[in-house]
Amino acid sequence: MLLIFGIGTKESLLGVPYYICETCGQAAAHRLLKLSRRFTLFFIPLIPLGVRYYDTCTFCARTIELSEQQIEAVTRQTNPELR
Repeated sequence: MLLIFGIGTKESLLGVPYYICETCGQAAAHRLLKLSRRFTLFFIPLIPLGVRYYDTCTFCARTIELSEQQIEAVTRQTNPELR
């Protein structure tokens, strides 16, 4: 009997705000990413296992993990029309 199962990760780009990086001090674009992990059976995502959010500076490649509230705050600050 052959069962194909595993854990898949889906990456979603939430936005690309432009602000000063606290690591390198440069004004640069930052990629806001959402990574969703799911248990898959026969390549069909079934059970969500968790979500993580990341901010990556495109100038120095610094990547930090953020909470959902921090991602929402950055999005609101850089996109005033979303308020």
